[in-house]
Amino acid sequence: MDNKVPCGICSEPISASCRRYGGRACNSCAAFFIRVIRTQQSFSCIGINNECLKTPTKLGKGCKRCRFDKCIEIGMSTNGMIPPIQKAPEPKPEKNTIFASILNSILNASVTSPNLLISYLSEHNGQLFSDGFKTLEGVALIPMSDKITLLSYVLKKFPITQNEFPAFIQLSLCKLKLQHLQIEEQLKIQAVQNAALLKISNFHPIGSRLIELSNISQHFLNVFYIF
Repeated sequence: MDNKVPCGICSEPISASCRRYGGRACNSCAAFFIRVIRTQQSFSCIGINNECLKTPTKLGKGCKRCRFDKCIEIGMSTNGMIPPIQKAPEPKPEKNTIFASILNSILNASVTSPNLLISYLSEHNGQLFSDGFKTLEGVALIPMSDKITLLSYVLKKFPITQNEFPAFIQLSLCKLKLQHLQIEEQLKIQAVQNAALLKISNFHPIGSRLIELSNISQHFLNVFYIF
């Protein structure tokens, strides 16, 4: 008859000849040990001074920190034979998603603070961009909101390059309609937008490509207005 001895971690009765990864442990504690090794998890003690398992008890194994420490204390080790699970790399947002998120934030800032739009177009004041970028701080671009998904789709269907992006922003700001304002304010802003539009040739794209970018910006704005 096989003698029973307590698990060195939780005191569960196990065979006296039972060894798990070099320690006298039950199947449950051995599975816990391997799971922690593979996932590289870290825990904090739920008790005091990491002494929940100073002596093996079933109650004490509820503290994962002390349970794992006890596994090490009784000699459990994989000797590097079981590699940790490799986590899949975080997906990186595509260029179109980044462009869409940046321009969306700038357009939102323009709608919220029309005076910043006027200041930028007439005086090149960069506060509009500063306020726009603040809304992106700490925001995960993945997963995308429905709005950014649709705006990204526009830029995927009508690709623009990084060199063209400044001109695309300028065109979008010059064509932005602020219909929530009084008509007098709208006309004032449109005059500033028209004046800035005449200087658009200062940006990189010229000729027919500038016309194409203007059309793409209108598609982009049509989606922006929906939300």
